[in-house]
Amino acid sequence: MDFHAVWNTEERQQAAHHSRLLHSRRGVLAIAQGDRPRGCGYHSASSPGGGGIGGGGGGGGSYASPSSQSDPFPCFSRFLTDLNKTETASGWISDLELMHHYTSVSYRTFSHSSEAQKALQYDVPREALSYPFLLHQLLAFSAYHLAYLQPDCRHAYLMQAAQHQNDAINGMRGALLGAISPTNCHALFASSIFLTLSAFATYPSYEKYNPTFSPVDGMLDIFTLSDGMSAILRSSDDDIRKGPLREIFVRGCAGGDGDDDGDATATPADVEPSLQPLFDRLPRLSARLGEVLGRTTTTTTMTTTTMTTTTTAGNCGREGRKYTITSAIIALSESIAKVSTINIMSAPAEFRAVFMWPILLSTDYMDMLRLRQPAALVVLAHYCVIIHLAEPFCWFLTGWTRALVSVISEHLTGTPWEELVLWPMEIVGLGAYEPQLERMVHAMPITL
Repeated sequence: MDFHAVWNTEERQQAAHHSRLLHSRRGVLAIAQGDRPRGCGYHSASSPGGGGIGGGGGGGGSYASPSSQSDPFPCFSRFLTDLNKTETASGWISDLELMHHYTSVSYRTFSHSSEAQKALQYDVPREALSYPFLLHQLLAFSAYHLAYLQPDCRHAYLMQAAQHQNDAINGMRGALLGAISPTNCHALFASSIFLTLSAFATYPSYEKYNPTFSPVDGMLDIFTLSDGMSAILRSSDDDIRKGPLREIFVRGCAGGDGDDDGDATATPADVEPSLQPLFDRLPRLSARLGEVLGRTTTTTTMTTTTMTTTTTAGNCGREGRKYTITSAIIALSESIAKVSTINIMSAPAEFRAVFMWPILLSTDYMDMLRLRQPAALVVLAHYCVIIHLAEPFCWFLTGWTRALVSVISEHLTGTPWEELVLWPMEIVGLGAYEPQLERMVHAMPITL
């Protein structure tokens, strides 16, 4: 498909969208007024409010998507936005602004490898000309980045991001309903990468301003998306590694040929130095959580205002809980080991560990996390250390660590579980051992 065909298709979609807006008075006003904020680039309109843009849990609008019973790809649902309630439509000039920003700035924001950056700047957009769903997701990612860089203009950019992400997801659904082939798997995998990056990007670009946002639910949505896309595309792994985007996704051992996954068993001396303290701590954490879980049949948690007792989802037996939590910790350790022993120049080890752990998680662990089971929250707090280490070179991760650890700490305050998150709090800069321990001496004991 050539460039003109892609953009002619886009113009027809925009015309249809404008026609829908003309059925409402607010749509007519939005189109007539043009509502472009000063200094915010070329936007055909902007949203006057702050609600519901982007993915993630808590507070976001929901797109009219198939029900969970009929939707073959439910991992996408939380990242669709209902644009029938908005007052904006993206124009081709603003789309060109987004593409310009991607090819001049955004492509450089998650890889320091010159080979990978070249592929991201030239090869990915070239592939996107044949697959509009990838083109839409690139534009959505660029719009999220601009919303992050220009917070005063974020509503206009977020509206564009939502519109393009909706189109990307709908296009991906259509492609996935057909056959995943050696031809289209590259665009699908690239789209899944940028969709996941965009899911993370909703927090620093928008959700940090949203008081109703739940960081834990938002992270669960990202985990579900990552796991779903990984399962869908796993059969195309060999094609992806040898395809036109191989410079981005290539894997291999140091000195290897790029086709070997390497040995995922790392010794303490092999671990990436920045990840070493966490790697060393995980066996002790597993033993401690195993001891506590071995004494419980139900879990009682207390916040500052309420106390609730819940049973674990999934396999709710004592040994089942221990197995689920131990498996999650082992997966975290294996993630660190794998990114440490496999040499990939296209992305830092910390960045890769952020995305590796979610695809190794069990549904039982995610069910425990969804119910805010203390043991699951403790493990998540330790995963946040990896996000914290990756934040300095990944703008889309900015703020996630403090948001998550703050919520986890608040949830566990006044319970025996609190001591198990002191170290992550210290690492991310949310506490110090001495003040925390002093306060814990006077904390109300909760019967396990």
